[in-house]
Amino acid sequence: MPYNSNDIINKILPIHCEAYLRNKGWSETGRLGDVARLFGKTDDSGRLVEVLVPIKTDVGDFKSVILKLLSMLQDFETRSLDYIANDIVLANFDVFRIIAFKGDTTTSLPLKDAKTLLDKSLAMMASAAQSIITQQPYFQSKHVEVDRFLSKLKMGHTERGSFIVTLQTPVAPNLAPRLPLPDMEPLIAEEPFERQVTTRLCSLISEANTIANEPNPETLTQSITRGMSANFFEALAEITDVCGEQGANLDMTWAAIRPIQPVWNIKDRFIIERAKVETLREAGKTLRTRMPEMNAEVIGFVITLHRDENAERGTIKLNDIKSSPTRVISIELGSKYYEQAIEAHKNGKIVVIKGDLQKNTRGQTLTNISEFNVIENNDLS
Repeated sequence: MPYNSNDIINKILPIHCEAYLRNKGWSETGRLGDVARLFGKTDDSGRLVEVLVPIKTDVGDFKSVILKLLSMLQDFETRSLDYIANDIVLANFDVFRIIAFKGDTTTSLPLKDAKTLLDKSLAMMASAAQSIITQQPYFQSKHVEVDRFLSKLKMGHTERGSFIVTLQTPVAPNLAPRLPLPDMEPLIAEEPFERQVTTRLCSLISEANTIANEPNPETLTQSITRGMSANFFEALAEITDVCGEQGANLDMTWAAIRPIQPVWNIKDRFIIERAKVETLREAGKTLRTRMPEMNAEVIGFVITLHRDENAERGTIKLNDIKSSPTRVISIELGSKYYEQAIEAHKNGKIVVIKGDLQKNTRGQTLTNISEFNVIENNDLS
């Protein structure tokens, strides 16, 4: 990647520099008024090295000070200037990397496999994000907040070596003061949504790998409460399948402006062996076809109605237009909801129903109905 000082300087902010330095073990050693801060760190010989970080971007020599900082870091770290600058720019991103064909001599990747890597990387991210909002064995559609999250993701530059997909998730800086009491541990649930997703992504990869090592129906069922889904298993399986004989190498680099908390004990480096692909697929198939989908929402038109003579309850069949492809769902309703279903069918209106979706060889059935609403067709968003 050729180094262009003008491009990179325009992207670097003082907060990025400070976060990068603190994350690398540098500490503040002094200040030059309200113009700049000094950061210091001892080198291998024990000598204190200090660098200058401007506090504001509107100082006249901001660009030259940043260039001097990058040059000193290049000498200190013995890394190329462009890689250091890129790491500083990414200080406010959690960066997830999927590495295919690591260590192989493969020189090209079929276009359809490259598309699989990109599509399934997004699918895996979407599954992790969806699980923050609700836990289900299978997701038919994405929540609006998940769509908003996905729209913020960026794809990083292709890196040298192997074939690497890099997804960058923007994360807000941590501006909260240090907690005064040791027993007041920070909670992941209190983190911004973006950081909740990236930490959940890592925990789900770890759990999927464990299940693939020791498949167990009870463990598989319990994993749903921790955010696992058929969507996640299937995406991870497809990614691993196209990553070569060595399997998929996955890792997360946390945003320097929001350091990860050690108490969370989050693993962020993974190897998913190629031999686990079929087990991952089977786990996904099991969750998709056999596990109930709790508090599922179905939307569509009533296509058939049936109620025995003098019976209070009746059964309808609904063409669920929310799923892709559409599906027909059988729903048993009490007298009140059944009468509303008759009217909706007669007037060609859409109904929205919530309940637990049961799946078996005979079809899909919605039970434990918690909501039933009839809406105008043009109200459907």
